[in-house]
Amino acid sequence: MDYLLLDADCGLCSRTGWFISKRLRDDNLTITELDSEQGQKIVAGLPQKMKDADSLYLVRNGKTYMLSSAAIRTLLYLPIWWKIMYPIAWIIPLPIRNFAYRILARNRRRLFPLK
Repeated sequence: MDYLLLDADCGLCSRTGWFISKRLRDDNLTITELDSEQGQKIVAGLPQKMKDADSLYLVRNGKTYMLSSAAIRTLLYLPIWWKIMYPIAWIIPLPIRNFAYRILARNRRRLFPLK
């Protein structure tokens, strides 16, 4: 079973979780909140560097991804027209992807308030 861990206090994260859950094609991905019991168990097993990151987490096939890598790999759970974006997104170098991700993450609560 794969897990996508999202911040429940973030409007962007909540909307993203809703968007993904409506489009999932299989039952192999469980979307859960970071603060949930299940989310806390998963985070507790991560290295300290990963625990300290302000990020979403994707646990896929037993490996944990975060920042832009987690976001892009989430496309693989969606219908084909979303999966097509996966290789295109990987063309962008990791430092640039993560820089953009961190800017969005830092401002997500202001830009996307909970409704």
